[in-house]
Amino acid sequence: MTVAALRQLPSGNWQASVLLDGGSRTTSTHRTPEAAANWAARTEAERDARRAAKAASSQKERGDIVLAELSDLIQNGWLDAAQLRRLRRLVAGSSRGQTT
Repeated sequence: MTVAALRQLPSGNWQASVLLDGGSRTTSTHRTPEAAANWAARTEAERDARRAAKAASSQKERGDIVLAELSDLIQNGWLDAAQLRRLRRLVAGSSRGQTT
């Protein structure tokens, strides 16, 4: 998602501004519009990579919590091992975008 803004300053330089998470912006000034656009593209790519890593980590944490809870259910006799194996396959499939 592109949310960069480029503008020419009175000095003739070009300023790029990129929206970060939390609504803050970061800016950088360059001599050419191409350099400003390249900086903005790199900055957005880094921001997007951080977002993706955070989302993947959060999804894994949720899956780990669910599996721990299910293990507790087995220990208390509420769920048998075969059911847990099936649920583990379902969780693993959904983390890869599959449904089983």
